[in-house]
Amino acid sequence: MQLIDTTAALARALVSPLAPNIKRLLTLRRTQLGTIEGAARFIVVEPGDTVADVERALAFPLADEGEPCFDWAADHDGLFEAAFNLSDDSAADVMLVPDTDGIDSDLLALCRFHATTPLTP
Repeated sequence: MQLIDTTAALARALVSPLAPNIKRLLTLRRTQLGTIEGAARFIVVEPGDTVADVERALAFPLADEGEPCFDWAADHDGLFEAAFNLSDDSAADVMLVPDTDGIDSDLLALCRFHATTPLTP
């Protein structure tokens, strides 16, 4: 799992060996946000990460009584993006989950069931 919580960490992630679809989405979000400090923290799920690992990173559960705790989720053709709004000032944790081998099946099922087609590329 990669935690990206500063503009510098985002810059490092964009030159790392991340999948192209993850880099495209992170680049788009960087353009939209400018700086991520105080605006967003990205959690990039990797093969082998469990739901419990993600919940530890978030510091809260992914679902409550079967309902997701994220505010919205989008399917970007093989990459799920789920946002958890943390405050009234729009700060958010954003979970990126590639739909690929090795990703926790329960996490993928949650994303597949609740994700919609995004309004932005």
